[in-house]
Amino acid sequence: STSFMHNITQTDFTEWSFGWSQRGDLLYTATVRQDQMSDELIVMNRLGMPHFVETPDTLYSFGSVWSPDASTLAYFSSHPANYSDIYVVTFSDATVRNVSNTQSISETNPQWSPDSQHLLYLSLGNLFSVELSSNQVTLIADMENTIEAPVWSPDGQRIAFSVQITDKGRTVNQAYTIAANGDDLRALLLDTPPNSSVSWSPDSQQVAVI
Repeated sequence: STSFMHNITQTDFTEWSFGWSQRGDLLYTATVRQDQMSDELIVMNRLGMPHFVETPDTLYSFGSVWSPDASTLAYFSSHPANYSDIYVVTFSDATVRNVSNTQSISETNPQWSPDSQHLLYLSLGNLFSVELSSNQVTLIADMENTIEAPVWSPDGQRIAFSVQITDKGRTVNQAYTIAANGDDLRALLLDTPPNSSVSWSPDSQQVAVI
């Protein structure tokens, strides 16, 4: 309110990839080794009072996202192997769980459902969802080309995403929406291919693209 800038970390580390939870916790990622090859998660429940989140694997610069109910955060890590898994950290005790746990396959880009019960993620170019209470994995979409930028609708009923296709010798995006259970795939039929991700309206009845 005073426009005064205050440094709340004051460390020798490089901090980045920050985000607020709905209840006011500040999460950020910090590079804590001089070679800048590994990162750690840090959470502030009050500004200026950071604490490390003890993760079983060192983060390799892959950021994190809070669940809508602010109880859990998700991230993906590829340490120590060359493939990545999806992890969730549940508070207040900061317990960590691997929810994909595959061998030699990478899962990336976790996205929370609006009810905080499911996580979308990408693997082998396809779109999957995992139900956190049961760890049940569902293949949502398997396209000929790699799926990018999945986005839940606010009501959790549909998911928008895009794929890159070749049209008249150039690479363009094709946008789709699909039901959250993997049914009812619909292409967005536009006069001009979009060059942005899909943005849902708050009532989940419209989408906007550039």
